This record gives sequence, C-alpha cells and structure tokens, in this order.
Amino acid sequence: MIFLVIVITMANDVGEFKLIADYPCINHNENKLLIPGDDTLLINLYGKIDKIMAMGQGHISIMHIGGSHVQAGIFSHRLRQNFRNLIGDYTSSKGIIFPFRTIGTNAPKNYDMSTTGSWINAKCVDRIPALPLGASGAAIKSSDSIASVYFDLKSNEDELWQYNQLVVLSEDELKTTSPLLVHGSDTIAPLSFEDGAYTFQLPYEASNGCVIFKGAEYSPITFRGIITQNLYSGLTYHEAGINGASVPAWLRCKHFEKDIRYINPDIVILGIGVNDANVSPTKFNVEEFKANYCRLLERIKLVNPNVVFLFITNNDCKLNIRGYRTGYNPNTLKVEQAFMDLARKYNGAVWNLFRVMGGPGSSKKWVNQQLMQNDRIHFKKEGYELLGDLFYNAFVRDFRNIDTDE
Repeated sequence: MIFLVIVITMANDVGEFKLIADYPCINHNENKLLIPGDDTLLINLYGKIDKIMAMGQGHISIMHIGGSHVQAGIFSHRLRQNFRNLIGDYTSSKGIIFPFRTIGTNAPKNYDMSTTGSWINAKCVDRIPALPLGASGAAIKSSDSIASVYFDLKSNEDELWQYNQLVVLSEDELKTTSPLLVHGSDTIAPLSFEDGAYTFQLPYEASNGCVIFKGAEYSPITFRGIITQNLYSGLTYHEAGINGASVPAWLRCKHFEKDIRYINPDIVILGIGVNDANVSPTKFNVEEFKANYCRLLERIKLVNPNVVFLFITNNDCKLNIRGYRTGYNPNTLKVEQAFMDLARKYNGAVWNLFRVMGGPGSSKKWVNQQLMQNDRIHFKKEGYELLGDLFYNAFVRDFRNIDTDE
C-alpha cells in the first residue's frame, strides 16, 4: 500500500491533489505534463491562477474540445469541478451549452436544456452541414412562432454554478428580430447584438432561464448555443464535444472563431484524434493530421495569441475497421508523436493518456478493471471520472513544480 501512503501525503502537503484509487492498470510514472517547447505561456498562465487563488482577482476561461469523450460530459465536468476547487470558492460558470436532446443525441448531465417548436439540425460530423456552425459544433434552426430554449445549470446543490451574463449565439435571416431572456417574472432584452451573438446581463446571479425567439415565423432563426458566464472573478469551463468528430469536422464550423471571441480561452484542452486515426495504418497520413490541427489552432490563436494548448493523446483503443478489430490501433503511436510536435511548435503541453493507460494493448486491462466499455474505445463513468482526476493531478504537479511520483 505504499502508493496510497504517498498519495495521501501529497494531498496533505499540497491540498489540491485528488486521491487516486490504486488500479493496477495505471502507469503513474507517466502521469505528468510533457512540455517539449518553451514554457513561458504556461508560466504566465500559472501566474493568473495564483492571482485568483491569492487575491481573488481575475478570471480563467478553459475550453475542452473533442468528440464523444467530451460530449458525454463526464470527463470534462470532472475537470471543471477539479479546476474550480483549485482556485477556491469563487463563482464559476459552465460556459457553452447546447440542447443536444433536441437533435436526438446524448447530452451532458451536468445541465438541462429543452426546446419548444419545430427545429431542423446540423452537426460538424455532417459532410456538408445544412446550417452554419460555431464553437458548439452543432446548430438548430426554426421558423416556428413558439420557438424557445430553456436551460438549467443544475446549481441547486452548488450555488457557485451561476451566471450573470449570457451570450446567445443566434441570428435570424432578415435580422429584424431579437430574442428575449425570461427568468422568473423578469423579461430581459439583450444588452447588445454583434455579429451573430446577443449579450444579456442580469443585475443578479441565476442558474436557469428561457430564451424566447419571437418572430421566427417571419424571419427563421439559427441557434448555435448559449454561453453562460459570470462577470466576477473565478473560472468558466466550456465543453464542446460532438460524437464522431475529427479535426476536419471542427474545421467545418464556419463561425468557430466568431463564437470563440466570446469564450476568449486562456486554456484549450484538445482531445481530438481518435476518430481521425480510425483508418487503416496504410491510409493514415500523420502530416495531414498535423496540418489540419494547425489550421484549427491558428483559428483559436486569432482570438487569443497567448492561449495555452494542452493536448490529450489518443487513448489506447481498438482499431474499428475490418481486419484490425481484435488488436490495438497502431496509428495511436503516430498521433502520440504528432501531439508532441504540435506542443513543441505552439509552446503547449501534452498529457500522454496513451502511456498513462499502459501503452499498446492496455485498453484490455481497463476493460477488465470495469473502467472501459467493451468496445475498448469509450470509458465507463468511473473511467471518465478517473481520467479527470489523473489529468488534473498532472496539471497540479506542473503548476506546483512537484517532481515526484504519485
């Protein structure tokens, strides 16, 4: 039980580490941030976090982009909770949200959204999306007179998940109408409209609301999501995941950087790659993969040149194509090196999930430990929560400059 004693000691000394159960499938020696390039951006970021923790001044915006690992909302919300605990009891918000159930797919459980009216939809995984997409990777469109979107941040058990500023990512075709925000007995008009986004401000903090689109029957509206934010010091953690999304899928989002302006991320966590690599090893072009990633990263840097990119390597998984379904995906090794190259170029960091899991073929052990689905691609709830704690511990180790094993 030496491992557990070490973890508890670190938790008492630092006060920020998450206790990790002693699963034999975890390679704890690999649970760290790898920084192949310059660390100046990271050091500056750590200074911003320290200022919030010490003086309660400032705000950190984190955006987590990926595929099904992120759309499930378990991994990302665990990280959201952990990062918020790191900065202390400052009001935080859940960032960008979208009514995934309206488009017939699974939704994160850390918030609720529902709609009224009739809607058509599009996602970035569509070859040719029928609607212009943005930072959520999805959109819905309605010409219904009763079109509305209700949301609840589920802060009844934790009052810190609230908002006092709302950005509705939407526009109508004729640009003749604007949405209204209804909260309780209050009906609030937008404070401003700029380039496909309506900004609302509340004189108090709230955890739910309803956005009503009046006049949609005359001027159809396209809705790309809501950004919930708080103007006080603290943290906002945005999760943007679409099942099956690859890097080219996110590049199809026409209004991506337009929406990112309202997010203005200090950190972007990138977990895109499993779907890109789900092809025959003879067809996977790692240089094309990196080139696509560079296009996406440059679009983000247009908004914030000092953003810190944290890359998560592909997890060990089964290659889901004919002839390879029984073995691990050899493309994962190429993606691992690609992320190191990208981190070096953009002065970011890599969390090597592939090695933390144990390397080639390790997903079998994670399945046996009831942490992973039998498809050896997706994790179970306990597995995603474990990843959130492991990633967070790797971040805190670098943040606190701790050079030791867990």
